[in-house]
Amino acid sequence: MCVLAIFDAEGTWGQTHVCDHLLEHNLQALGVRWGRQYIEAGVQLDIDVLAPLHRLWGTSSVERVRWGAGEGTRPQTPPDALAVHWVLSGTLLVYLQASDGYVGVLCEAGEWISIPAGLACALDAGGTSDVDLLLFLAAVKAPPARQELSTSSLPSHEAFVETMLEMTGYANDE
Repeated sequence: MCVLAIFDAEGTWGQTHVCDHLLEHNLQALGVRWGRQYIEAGVQLDIDVLAPLHRLWGTSSVERVRWGAGEGTRPQTPPDALAVHWVLSGTLLVYLQASDGYVGVLCEAGEWISIPAGLACALDAGGTSDVDLLLFLAAVKAPPARQELSTSSLPSHEAFVETMLEMTGYANDE
């Protein structure tokens, strides 16, 4: 289940959406695309599987990234490229700059998010779990420069998940 949360400029949590069409509507306003693309367990990620995805997203390269729990490396998204993050396992929190604040998108396995060149973003895989993803890239002619997004006023991956679970009534009462 993908979750989208809207934050004001100070990082105060606002509206939360879990309905696909509301996610897509809010992301479309930023030039961001989101969707689901599942693969069967054990399927090899070879050219036959990846070629249709390159066509779908207009990308030309792909890199496998394993990140989180103090192991692996954070994906570096070139500022002049459209980037599609396809989560294979784990969860990935993506923060995006909006005109009047921020949008946080929590993507789970099988979900992807396409971030246009120039849109400030930050990625958080959390500190206690791993995320395995494919990073698809497409060079963009004359792209705007992408700025790194400061997330100091925004909740961490763990705090985002905890708040979302409380809001939806699934919080763990320990």
